Amino acid sequence: MLDRDYIRLIRQRGIRLILLDTYKDAGDEMLGDIVKTESFQPIVQLTRHLIGQGMQKIAFLSENSNIYETMHDRFDGYLYAMAMAGIKPVPGHVIPNEETADADFYNARTFERIVEGYRELPEAVVCGNDEIAKFLTQALRRKGIRVPEDAEPGRPL
Repeated sequence: MLDRDYIRLIRQRGIRLILLDTYKDAGDEMLGDIVKTESFQPIVQLTRHLIGQGMQKIAFLSENSNIYETMHDRFDGYLYAMAMAGIKPVPGHVIPNEETADADFYNARTFERIVEGYRELPEAVVCGNDEIAKFLTQALRRKGIRVPEDAEPGRPL
């Protein structure tokens, strides 16, 4: 995502913008034409699939869902599917929060901290995007946890 001020600067130069996704709350200002992918329903389906496999301790990991519309939609889809199944997410397994809102989210240390913060290993993790899934898998492997081979309900870390 480009900084809002940078987007305004580009627009002032008369360049037309087509944005893939947008900020969750851009106010009354249209930053450009917006193309969004479906984000809510696929995460509902994914989470329901995991629940259908007998999983209850399903984590969610994304950047701060309050910043980008698609991340927010994905988070809402996860929460919706869990609520419809009567499952309360495990505290500490749901991570779109203010701590993850900085520009340095996508680095090995961030994901090592996230893995260290899990008191027990989730049965599955629904990730906000592929990059998050990649970093999380790498952090788990560095701790000696094979993905998906070592996924066991309630396994302590």
